[in-house]
Amino acid sequence: MIGYVKDAGLVGRTFLDLPDMNAQLLAWLESEANVREHATTGERPVDRLALEELTPYAAAKPWRPLAALPPARPRGAAFRFAEAPVVDVRPLSVYEEVAR
Repeated sequence: MIGYVKDAGLVGRTFLDLPDMNAQLLAWLESEANVREHATTGERPVDRLALEELTPYAAAKPWRPLAALPPARPRGAAFRFAEAPVVDVRPLSVYEEVAR
């Protein structure tokens, strides 16, 4: 889903700011993404939302947490080294060659 939005909804567009990006993406959702026939289901996403009783993005309320989560308890190490392990240090060029 994220890849589809990036490739079909964002590539080639210019945005003035975040509200402009949101407005353009919402227009894209309503005019293209949600009304085209999905290759896997053979249905339009807008019809599928209703069938599954899901809320369309445009109608969803802004997300707010239900309650603040309690602070996470710090965890102790599962084990400790008697002395620090030796770690190989390699020049960045090795990783640049692998990433190509």
